Amino acid sequence: MQNRHPFFAALLALPLAFAVACGDDDDGTPFDDDGGVPDGAVPDGMVPMDGDVPDGPLFPEPEIVECPADPRGIPADLCEVTAGSGGTLITADVLTPGTVYRDGKVLVADDGTIACVGCDCAAAGATEVYCPEAVLSPGLINAHDHLSFNSATPYAADGLLTDERYEHRHEWRGPENGHTRIPAGANPAVAEVIRAYAEIRHLISGTTSINSGGSSVGDGLLRNLDYGSGLEGLAGAAAEYDTFPLGSNSNNVAVTDGCDDYQSRPTMSEVMGSGDYVPHVSEGISQAARNEFTCMRDGMYDVVEPPAAFIHGIGLNANDIAEMATSGVELIWSPRTNISLYGDTARVSTYARLGATIALGTDWIRTGSMNMLRELQCADGFNQDQLAGFFPDEQLWLMATRNAAQALGFEDEIGTIADGMVADLALYDGRTNALHRAVIDAGAGDVVLVMRGGEVLFGDSTIVGELRTGCSDFGDACGRGMQICLQERGSQDFATLLADAQAYAAGNSSIPDTLYPLFFCGEPEGEPTCLPARVNTTDGPGPIIDGSNAYSGMSMASDMDGDGIMDAEDNCPMIFNPIRPMDGGSQADFDADGIGDECDICPVGGDDDPASCVNVDPNDRDGDGVLDTEDNCSNVPNPEQTDTDDDGIGDACDSCPMDANPGGGACPATIYEIKQMTVTGMVAVEGAVVTGVSAVGFAIQVSPEDPAYDGVDFSGLYVYTGGAPTLSDGTPVTRGMTVDASGGLGMFGGQLQLSSPTVTLASATYALPTATTVTPAEVATGGARAEALEATLVTVETVTVTATDETNGEFTVDESLPVDDLFYRVDPFVTVGEVFDSITGVLVNQFASKVAPRDADDVIAGDPALASLTPATTYVRMGAGAGMSFPEALTVGLTRAPGANTTVTMTSSGAGLSVNDVTVPAGSRTAPVTLTGTVPGTYTVTAMLGGDTATAEVRVLAAAELPTSLTLTPASATINIGGTVPFTVTLDIPAPPGGTTVSLSDTTGGTVPATVTVPANATSVSFDYIAPGATTSGTVTATALALSDSATVDVVMTPPTVVINEIDYDQPGTDGPEYIELYNPGASAYDLTGHQLMFFNGSSSPASSYMMVDLAAIGSSLAAGQYLVVHASGVTVAGGALTGILPGAIQNGGPDGVAIWNGSAIVDSLSYEGTISAATIGGMSLPLESTTAEDSGATAGSLCRLPNGTDTDDAMSDWAFSPCLTPGAANTATCP
Repeated sequence: MQNRHPFFAALLALPLAFAVACGDDDDGTPFDDDGGVPDGAVPDGMVPMDGDVPDGPLFPEPEIVECPADPRGIPADLCEVTAGSGGTLITADVLTPGTVYRDGKVLVADDGTIACVGCDCAAAGATEVYCPEAVLSPGLINAHDHLSFNSATPYAADGLLTDERYEHRHEWRGPENGHTRIPAGANPAVAEVIRAYAEIRHLISGTTSINSGGSSVGDGLLRNLDYGSGLEGLAGAAAEYDTFPLGSNSNNVAVTDGCDDYQSRPTMSEVMGSGDYVPHVSEGISQAARNEFTCMRDGMYDVVEPPAAFIHGIGLNANDIAEMATSGVELIWSPRTNISLYGDTARVSTYARLGATIALGTDWIRTGSMNMLRELQCADGFNQDQLAGFFPDEQLWLMATRNAAQALGFEDEIGTIADGMVADLALYDGRTNALHRAVIDAGAGDVVLVMRGGEVLFGDSTIVGELRTGCSDFGDACGRGMQICLQERGSQDFATLLADAQAYAAGNSSIPDTLYPLFFCGEPEGEPTCLPARVNTTDGPGPIIDGSNAYSGMSMASDMDGDGIMDAEDNCPMIFNPIRPMDGGSQADFDADGIGDECDICPVGGDDDPASCVNVDPNDRDGDGVLDTEDNCSNVPNPEQTDTDDDGIGDACDSCPMDANPGGGACPATIYEIKQMTVTGMVAVEGAVVTGVSAVGFAIQVSPEDPAYDGVDFSGLYVYTGGAPTLSDGTPVTRGMTVDASGGLGMFGGQLQLSSPTVTLASATYALPTATTVTPAEVATGGARAEALEATLVTVETVTVTATDETNGEFTVDESLPVDDLFYRVDPFVTVGEVFDSITGVLVNQFASKVAPRDADDVIAGDPALASLTPATTYVRMGAGAGMSFPEALTVGLTRAPGANTTVTMTSSGAGLSVNDVTVPAGSRTAPVTLTGTVPGTYTVTAMLGGDTATAEVRVLAAAELPTSLTLTPASATINIGGTVPFTVTLDIPAPPGGTTVSLSDTTGGTVPATVTVPANATSVSFDYIAPGATTSGTVTATALALSDSATVDVVMTPPTVVINEIDYDQPGTDGPEYIELYNPGASAYDLTGHQLMFFNGSSSPASSYMMVDLAAIGSSLAAGQYLVVHASGVTVAGGALTGILPGAIQNGGPDGVAIWNGSAIVDSLSYEGTISAATIGGMSLPLESTTAEDSGATAGSLCRLPNGTDTDDAMSDWAFSPCLTPGAANTATCP
């Protein structure tokens, strides 16, 4: 079962007045004494020092300057080009910081700089690009990428998309802490042509500069701002890009305090050179992530100074952010990669309020965005849905232009359209979206023109062709013909570059064989999520770590920001601020005023008046008047410095103030305290006995011999290791050991467990506890003793198997208690109805309370019982001698494989049929019955074992006895012209030796085989009827042995349409390989232009759409009889079907729904697990068709139309559950 992931935007205005900084990298002047941490505004057009801005509204609206209307009016096409000489004059809506010029003009001089911006620019004889309905922006600047890795594909497209989220970057790099590794997906040492291909992907979105990770490809494409020879003529110094400032060892994930364990530490003198220093800092949400910042801010290692900009900056508190702002250090924000990896991102509203400049970057294609437009749209979605629209459009646009230039030290040359700046420009189609929104919402077909230094590099073919000769045809980009200019790269044209790149990929095993596309028309395939969520999964240690909370990221009436904390308890109910592992078990509120940092006007102290905000002293981070070098709680205000246990850690930040734990080590705790949640964080347990060992952890329990024993309730704990459990010296952990274990506490699947443990042998040795005898109902989910006995040994007695899930090695007893294979898989597997004298095991909670036996000795089976004698009717032939019956052998079945050969007594009701007793071999559950028929007739065969009996009928046929009836099914069929329908000929008794030949004919002009043969001892044979190419009616006839039967056939021409045909939204365990199938039952192709597949969450009325798939982006049309499957990773689709990637999870939990929308009407719809009587679609409130049939989360299968493609406009009768999964093929109720 999965958690739900809908989007409900909290479109609420915040009645706040704050501050923003858009500062100068090279000027980090601290605050004046009479001011606090500023919460004022940046006047339009002003670029103040970081962290030092005047009071006023946080984000003033830009001034709109209406330039005089041009008498030429609106051109027939978007742009009109008039050739000239002596510069280029562009007319469009011009975006500058704080000012927008409607119908403004920009004059680009011949030297590639901007000569004029405004309403009155003119140049006699200049080439004119007249685009009054377009929007002109500075070229976008990607402030964070790893270009050399961009030959990879998104990790979701590699089948690695799960709901697992991490706490630190080394956990997915390692892996570490029981997490799943995410491989890089590509070797960075690739040919130059592959890096050029990656740069083109960015260029065609309007990006002209990139902070690329030292991956310049030379002249002709993007400016590589961290690569000296890749600046393409800029005068500034290249930025110093640093991916691992503290070393790349994955053990850094464990460094939560102190700095000595890092492999390296940058000093100010080493990194503060001529260019800006741009390190990756605090990528994660754990204390280890925050510790990175701490170790980059002290003494000779203090690099929190200008000119520096920090990439990620996720795991910081308000005071850390204030220090960055006051020191003039910018944030480079990569929301998509943060959210997809950690389910959280930098606290950007706090950064903005405290005056830090925020730039934007894609990170890499593996977990981030494929280009800056997709990153802008991620930032915009997060802003609208999780931040209640905190940032206006202009601020998002600034993050991708001026702010990025400032963060990298090039704000004097690029990033702004102003006199004297370099003419790096991008022109966007503004007819659908206006002004800044034209950039934020732009798609691949909206990028009209891209210029770098005044030279055209890419754009609409008709415009580029007028402005520059020798450019290459790029092809169609979502409806717009494009050209790309590669002249600076020599003679290589685009077609050659593309062919060379594809050939390199196909022949190089270090990167994918097929290059990820340069663009998509709609959402990119496999794009990582931008929905912040941390939910329970079957992978990794789970979302709750060190007191953090789980959340789905979706807005609801009681949790508007989707952070998992109900509004009544949320200290920022409208702004997303979940509890991070680094937050100590509560939402971040640095000044402890009850207002969360993310929505606090003065997050580090002060009243709601910005003038009262407290100054930040970099040497006293918690502002308590005690310098950090002397403060025993440097991050928590405690002016009294109380330290009860004298361990050097003040009580205010000591997890165990009564027990010494120098250096912030684990606090001593009993399992009883842990399970009753009176302690949190790092804990140390002594003298616990190991009761069971799995491949990834072990269970411990307090022994009755332990002097601290206080009863069995709350005496067990599961320890998660993520791999084979060992002691700290490498010795394997075994059952019966008495151990000491320390680690962090977290919740996974509903079970509290110890993670990332250090395990040693205890000084004392205690005996294994005995199991507690319970009933299944007592310890099943919700049972009276389930919580108290979690992770302890229990025994259930005399239980019956009531359900099985052999795929997952799990079965249920007495209809209530699952038996899990965590430690041991019962083998041979069980059968329904089997009785066990007892089952003993550890009671675990993995999304449900289950008992987990540890070995065969824990599973005591009762005597095997007779389960079946099948089939109910079968045949033998007189004179054939002793043998098996047909067409299916009569078989005895037991409830469980016996430990020794077991004899089942067999009898016949008459002398004409003799039957032998059956011996079921040890280890097997079934055995065939041997029969001898001597006299024709029908006999009853009885099987007996103990007190159990079972019967079946066996008919003895005469040696040459022939069938007496023949049936052709289906009796009638309606089929499209050229379609195929299967028919089956069935005899009343099995065919005689040699088989029975059946002659076939038809009167419709269709095609059938001349004959088919029912094999000897079989009762049926199937064949295909193929309809003719015209409408008609007639019969198909089958004849054999003077027997005959006919079926009527109507050949029709069904109009083309598309229906929702099958959906698998709920799988056993954790949902993963989900899919939805569409089908065209018509006789001709169906046009998909303008069609969308929309998914709805019905928890509110009207229901809102949480996910959409552009069907036209998958295929322009759906052929007659063709399927279209939109699926997650792990789904195998039949050949011939169109396929697309699900952008997220399909919801279940009801009511939920899905609809096909053609832009003006619903083509088909379905609501399931409840009725959606109103859904918001196309600006209207419309009902969805409803069915009571449901997908099963207990067994594999799907919800589908049966028979395949049936659409009577009655969803109640058309839809049913089938155990057969058929993505891309006809639905069936009987699995092959």
